Amino acid sequence: MNTHKGLWLGLFLLAAIGMRAEVLVKFDFTGYDGLQEQTKPEAKSVADHLKVSAIKRSPIYRAPENGSSFLESSMGFVPTVSDGALEDTYSVATAVEKGAYFEITLTVAPGYKLTIDSIQLGTKRASKKTGPNYFVLRSNQDDFSKDIADGETAGEGYDVPRNVTLQTFGELSDLRGEVVLRFYGWGRDAWSTKTGLWAIANHSEVGGLVIEGTVR
Repeated sequence: MNTHKGLWLGLFLLAAIGMRAEVLVKFDFTGYDGLQEQTKPEAKSVADHLKVSAIKRSPIYRAPENGSSFLESSMGFVPTVSDGALEDTYSVATAVEKGAYFEITLTVAPGYKLTIDSIQLGTKRASKKTGPNYFVLRSNQDDFSKDIADGETAGEGYDVPRNVTLQTFGELSDLRGEVVLRFYGWGRDAWSTKTGLWAIANHSEVGGLVIEGTVR
């Protein structure tokens, strides 16, 4: 009986090791001025059987016009909507409606399935008045209709991004084909502000924006 238990335990451990999360892709913002049109994955960081796009802004986000210490080693986002929708303490629903997001597309090779376990990144905004104070993760797997994870964009200081780890808790498992991840920024503390400045940067503990999971 003990022999059988030992055998089953060994098989279980081997299976667990085989499914252990790994780095699927890493984006390193070191040296960027925050004004770049897109940020490409770090060379040789993309897992086998996977293609990953650059990080891209949605049509209503543009790059900041000028560099600053706030934008060093980051990628910046300024909203361009002119109808006033993002000029108050706007909600997630408004951010989704107006398309206030940045996105990453992962394409899985035929015959393989992708599971995303976590996403780690640094994030900050210029002030609580300009926002966005928060962000949510959604995907094309349900036409961007449901929040998968959320985080705060507030940094510990003006130039210091907050480390955020987004756990998916099985919401992005066994995916095939093209998987689009969108990060929607929302919320601020002022009703009269006409613009905002959001930046994403490296998670200080992992040295980048890092997506972990498996491709099997």
